[in-house]
Amino acid sequence: MASSSSPTTPYLKHEVFLSFRGPDTRNSFTSHLYDALQRNQIDAYIDNKLDGGEKIEPALLERIEESFISLVIFSENYADSTFCLRELSKILECMETKQQMVLPVFYRLDPSHVQNLTGSYGDALCKHERECSSEEVESWRRALKEIANLKGWDSNVIKDETTLIQEIVSDIQKKLSHELSLSLDAEGLVGMESRVDIESLLSFGSTGVLIVGIWGMGGIGKSRTADFVYHRNRSKFEGHCFFQNVREESKKHGVNHVRQEILGEVLEKKDMTIRSIGLPPDIKRMLQRKKVLIVLDDVNDPQDLKYLLGEDGLFGQGSRIIVTSRDRQVLINACDEDKIYEVKILDEDDALRLFSLHAFKQDRPIEGYIGLSKTVVSCVKGNPLVHEVLGASLYNRSVEYWERKVAQLRTSGSEEIEKCLELCYQDY
Repeated sequence: MASSSSPTTPYLKHEVFLSFRGPDTRNSFTSHLYDALQRNQIDAYIDNKLDGGEKIEPALLERIEESFISLVIFSENYADSTFCLRELSKILECMETKQQMVLPVFYRLDPSHVQNLTGSYGDALCKHERECSSEEVESWRRALKEIANLKGWDSNVIKDETTLIQEIVSDIQKKLSHELSLSLDAEGLVGMESRVDIESLLSFGSTGVLIVGIWGMGGIGKSRTADFVYHRNRSKFEGHCFFQNVREESKKHGVNHVRQEILGEVLEKKDMTIRSIGLPPDIKRMLQRKKVLIVLDDVNDPQDLKYLLGEDGLFGQGSRIIVTSRDRQVLINACDEDKIYEVKILDEDDALRLFSLHAFKQDRPIEGYIGLSKTVVSCVKGNPLVHEVLGASLYNRSVEYWERKVAQLRTSGSEEIEKCLELCYQDY
């Protein structure tokens, strides 16, 4: 299926997992913190069903594994709950085996009670020793000590809760931003940080259904930009689909096939068959109740796009549709002009860095190739795809080979670039 071959490695499902003792903080500090994280577009997972029962569900353990940061809110009665302690043991396991970041918050509690297992924490563990296995209690002791000794926040030091929450959110934003920079380097997504301002056009916090277009020349990175935004935000939606190469798939199989694939994935009914031009009433009702994120990649026919978007009110409130196209007019017919994002060429520094990642497997040219690399970058003029393709073709080649290639680019640069686009655009 076209939508399953998205080019970017999938990101963790949640940015923050909140671990807390429900009766202590759910309707006070934790709810205010969760709201602040959401308002700052930080995807946080909060368990709204369980308040510290004895059984920890496998699904919840998966949510911990799927999060980049675990934020543990230690309160007076946190250790009373075996549910919280089992959750904490899982968090420690993820910290040690998956390098998950863990941040403790000591809420109206002396941190030394957790670090030294005294006070209410010592009392709670003594009670658990009479009711649970010694091995499990020992694992809880270790988890409490290890996590309580990590750098975090103490509400006795920052007494104003609004200030405390602001500091926590700000610190998490910095950590996520740093991790994003590292992931960009790891994936070679050079220049992507400057492009994610498309998210401001998507207005994720507002209601209503919104369509945003991404426009630019072939190979400029429209699909990759859309894919990057999609993976950063899909967990905020009840249904999502990234459908690549709408133009090609419509030509091969027909636009009705494309629509069926998209709606089947959004509704998680991949065996669904829609034969009629109009949607059946039951399918309409399901879509109208669902907040969805859909990417329609490489659309060139305004009629196809109109058919795929369907009638007004087809998708639930808060839904977002991203459409990429090389034809600006296709996008103008679908969305407001101020909701069309033009993907710009790379600046010289990013272009040289991207080229070097493919030509030398590092982010700068090696000695003896610096001048030649700068000439190649100058000829290519900021097209990411061509930088990648030319860089890969020059990897591990001699200076003489490079000089011949540079001479070709100087005399017939546009032809060389067109050749790269023709050969590799479908793989981008």
